[in-house]
Amino acid sequence: MNPLIVIIAFVVILAGLLYYLQGRQEEPEVLPVVSTEEKERKIVKASEYQAQYEQEAKEEKPAEEPDEKMEPETEEPMPEEATEDEDISLLDGVGPKYQELLRAAGYNTIQSIAETTPETLHTKLIDVNKETEITKRPPTINNVEDWVKTAKARQA
Repeated sequence: MNPLIVIIAFVVILAGLLYYLQGRQEEPEVLPVVSTEEKERKIVKASEYQAQYEQEAKEEKPAEEPDEKMEPETEEPMPEEATEDEDISLLDGVGPKYQELLRAAGYNTIQSIAETTPETLHTKLIDVNKETEITKRPPTINNVEDWVKTAKARQA
């Protein structure tokens, strides 16, 4: 067989393959244009989220009637209710999930955070998160130290 014929056949096959592959190129995907109005609708403020969370919590708790057969339980002290100035949502770096975690751990006010040590608070948050699984990523000790420092600064 003539080597020239083999080379010509190879070139013809290669050209056909390239022509076929060039025709199969896909059009690039065009992403939809999002207006600024749609972007603004997706932004949720922490105060709005907190109000929605509290509303849902109130709706979920049905009024419990005391059972006459049961002995009265000793009442635990009610956790401090946060005034608007002491709400933990005002601390930098405390998002909705961390707010929920802090409340579950019993820290409802900035004052309660300011009065504790970062190590104690961090340990308590880790323990509560293991039980409740509120967040996938619990706060680091550095986060907690910043929260305590900011809370103390707000108290001063």
